[in-house]
Amino acid sequence: MATHGTFYWNERLARDVEAVKNFYAQTMGWTFEGMPMSQGGGTYWIAKAGDQMAGGLFSTDSDMFRGVPDGWMSYIAVDDVDAFMDVPRVT
Repeated sequence: MATHGTFYWNERLARDVEAVKNFYAQTMGWTFEGMPMSQGGGTYWIAKAGDQMAGGLFSTDSDMFRGVPDGWMSYIAVDDVDAFMDVPRVT
């Protein structure tokens, strides 16, 4: 279980998945393990640094992602999502 307030998972959204895989393989030495995605088809790629998972990667080259820019989405762990939802937000 991840510690509250720490980055828990990272996903890379990309129109050209093969170019992104190639970039991170060459610069970081990452390898990629594919698995089928249940929604929308396609492949979800697990990026690995050695035997450790480094993040995920999937294609945004479909109508479902029209207007979504390429980039990273990072997820942060929280101990109690319900309690967090009651925290006032800065607008």
